Amino acid sequence: MAKKSAAVACLVFGGLFLQYMMRTTITVAIPAAVEGYHGLYTDMEDIFFRWRGGTSKLVLNYTQLEVGAIFGTFYIGYIPSRLLGGHLALRFSALRVFQVSLLVTSLLHIWAPVALAFHVSVIIIIRILRGFTEGIAFPAAFTLLVEWLPSFTADRARIITTVPIVMYLGFAAGFFINSMFLPLFGWFSPFALFGIFGILGTVVIETFNCVYHITDGPTEDDLKDMVTRRKSSTTESLKMNGRISSNTPIPWRAMMTSPAVLSVMLCEAVLKCGQHLALLYAPTIFSQVGKRAIIEIGLLSMASPLLVALILPITLVIIPGLNLTDPPRKIFNTIGFFGFGTGLMVVAMKPQYIWMTVFLAVGLGMTAFSIAAGFNLTPMEIAPQYGTIIRGVSAAFGTAVGAFGIIFVGWFTGDKTTSQWSIVIVTEACLLCAAAVLFIMFGRSTVQPWARPWERAPEPPRPQLRDTASADRLVSPAESLADVMEAVSQESIQPDMDSYYKPYKKGGGQTLQ
Repeated sequence: MAKKSAAVACLVFGGLFLQYMMRTTITVAIPAAVEGYHGLYTDMEDIFFRWRGGTSKLVLNYTQLEVGAIFGTFYIGYIPSRLLGGHLALRFSALRVFQVSLLVTSLLHIWAPVALAFHVSVIIIIRILRGFTEGIAFPAAFTLLVEWLPSFTADRARIITTVPIVMYLGFAAGFFINSMFLPLFGWFSPFALFGIFGILGTVVIETFNCVYHITDGPTEDDLKDMVTRRKSSTTESLKMNGRISSNTPIPWRAMMTSPAVLSVMLCEAVLKCGQHLALLYAPTIFSQVGKRAIIEIGLLSMASPLLVALILPITLVIIPGLNLTDPPRKIFNTIGFFGFGTGLMVVAMKPQYIWMTVFLAVGLGMTAFSIAAGFNLTPMEIAPQYGTIIRGVSAAFGTAVGAFGIIFVGWFTGDKTTSQWSIVIVTEACLLCAAAVLFIMFGRSTVQPWARPWERAPEPPRPQLRDTASADRLVSPAESLADVMEAVSQESIQPDMDSYYKPYKKGGGQTLQ
């Protein structure tokens, strides 16, 4: 069982790692192609684009707005596919869904340079399809982890923060490999390289499946071995769901109007915009603002995600043992948001590539505290029963706002001037600080009243104690069964049971609980 669980974990995180690596290619390739940069060995580029006619090297004439649209339209397919992916992972084999997602994503990635050379509308269609195929991978990945690693998924903080580690490592590795291959073989070469990596990844998944039969699910022996590992998960589940009926209605209005939930959604959206600015637009910023050569922008962009990937495991080990409540949770979230905002402020004021590299990396690295101990974990605390719903709604809202932000940045920086980029960066820094302040005011880490359905259920009224000497006078309602028994023992005080049972009699509109 241990070998199977380890194999599943490696396959899941390895597949996600490859998909995040692929995301970096277009962020480095477009600035290189727009500026007409070509590798040392240009014969491959001539062969690859021979269908265009002639031997002239390809130069893209995309505007900044078109570049923003290419980046942002990825999420048009990504957001709805997250919902569809959960349904597919339950209806079919989660491993097959994950495998198909990786394979189709890799094939689309290989054809992306051709789409870039053909027309902007074609690459936008490819990007939407890329988002759709990549989005279904995450629900399938989580399904596999829950099915095969119960002891891992019992600690929700661990699984919530492990995926960002894989994400940032994928970005860092992608930027590094792009920097190695792009100067040699041209801006299109990383597309083919990462696509081949993805295809090989699907072959590896199929090989492991043939050995361990992962698509068949855990066997009876595997399930017996899971019993002890599942104890903590079962205990947690009982704590959260023991008193809640499975058909309890979801309090959508109370949930979506709760200041605690809205503060989480705001933090998610603002942080998404900042992450896109520091990751997707980093090569463009280093090229247009830092005035660095194309062969350097990948290496400079690598520093930010690499630092976050190094800090997150440390926070993941140390912080969960602190048993955080409201004040420390807000403190860590403030450190992350204000740290990131401060780093962006320095980048805007000091547009030299050394200052930009250091403070962009340090600022983004500080967000590890927000991810590991800030707003990212509060949905499970303010509403344990509905935490996954809040996480899903918050992620969808943040992704949608982030996609709009990507396109807006492309439109606003149309002239590619340092002043335009400075305004964008300062605006994001101010939004980060404002979100941190609002989370301090409205953020919570305790269960909210609307998240306690057992307390919202109607309770029978307590019986009234009637004074038989004066039929018009009622004594205070009984607090317990002992009060009723004591009243019965007296001659003048009798419990008014008629009024107590009246609402529950036929036609009273209620039923006994």
